Amino acid sequence: MIQNRSNRVSAKNEADLIKITADDSLDYQTQAISTIISEGDAVGAVIMCSKENRDKTGGTQEKLVQTAAGFLGKQMEA
Repeated sequence: MIQNRSNRVSAKNEADLIKITADDSLDYQTQAISTIISEGDAVGAVIMCSKENRDKTGGTQEKLVQTAAGFLGKQMEA
């Protein structure tokens, strides 16, 4: 996802959660991922996982990871 500079929000009931680590048990309900871009290069990602379902969190997770990724990208440029 980092190489593709993609962002995504996934829910367990959609069966498209991504394993973060090799031994990830995927015991959460939602996952939001946003790529950190600094000086035009993808340098990492911000990942937020929640045990609450997407209906309760709304677009909050997506906005939080996008904001954090944008902030970190700007900090790395300075």
